[in-house]
Amino acid sequence: KCVQCDYTSAYKLNLKKHLLTHKTTKDFKCLQCHYVTNDKLDLVNHKLTHTRKHYKCTQCKYASFHKARYNDHLLIHQNIRNLKCDQCDYKTFSKGNLRSHQQIHKTGKSYQCTQCDFATHFKNKYNVHLLTHTTATVFKCAQCDYASWCRANLRKHVIIHRTKHLKCVQCDYTSAYKLNLKKHLLTHKTTKDFKCLQCHYVTNDKLDLVNHKLTHTRKHYKCTQCKYASFHKARYNDHLLIHQNIRNLKCDQCDYKTFSKGNLRSHQQIHKTGKSYQCTQCDFATHFKNKYNVHLLTHTTATVFKCAQCDYASWCRANLRKHVIIHRTKHLKCVQCDYT
Repeated sequence: KCVQCDYTSAYKLNLKKHLLTHKTTKDFKCLQCHYVTNDKLDLVNHKLTHTRKHYKCTQCKYASFHKARYNDHLLIHQNIRNLKCDQCDYKTFSKGNLRSHQQIHKTGKSYQCTQCDFATHFKNKYNVHLLTHTTATVFKCAQCDYASWCRANLRKHVIIHRTKHLKCVQCDYTSAYKLNLKKHLLTHKTTKDFKCLQCHYVTNDKLDLVNHKLTHTRKHYKCTQCKYASFHKARYNDHLLIHQNIRNLKCDQCDYKTFSKGNLRSHQQIHKTGKSYQCTQCDFATHFKNKYNVHLLTHTTATVFKCAQCDYASWCRANLRKHVIIHRTKHLKCVQCDYT
């Protein structure tokens, strides 16, 4: 927990970065220009702008770190639209623009926003547009139109602007990440080499097998009166109270009763904050920010990553990976209170 505000996090690194927002001094200075920041990593990324080769147009103010884009730009001054679509009259200076245009003919699909009149043939533009209909924090790339609800996704994306792409030799897939390319190559494999010795599970990814094996080693608590099962003893004990019909935990500010300490803590937030989260797109309202964020997912067709063990959902795969750790790690408990 932050000692200066209400911010909390399960991750030490996140708290460390948050504390920087309370600093009034900026300690990290670039020696080649006037740039200053309070984040060491930001300074490292900034320094790359001084070391990378910069291609500057002599006829206008255009500049780019990418030679291919720079060459495309030069064609504008020559007025040479030498790349033509083979299915219609579309012409362009840029190979990238032509590839994007040709997607219209390949898919024939139009992405229509359900909340306004916006429509496009391009899924990436459609996803960027959806961001205009949410109040959630949006992280935008400073070098292109890319935007995401997830800071981790933006960090991955910006590498595209400064690294050479790795290409699959069997299809058009490209990536700035060697690991991503390695995982992609598995999709071309017809055999699944990694097999679980305790059940029939097979996969072509070694890491997937490692994660699967955890299901055999963790202790499973099964209810003898119904189909309920859990890896968490505390949740299992809460569940048993349902069969005994014992609502022994009571709110000290109203008549609310529950079997579960976790439910009681969540309920008491209503009395602490008094805040209600109202959806701007429908009548949904709640006192709980996490439930409000999960509800917002119902208003978008963007990919949503859902936890298989609880109601948690996120636009960001990295956030889901962090979340699932909660379900498979032993909680550390305070000896003086209920904090875990």
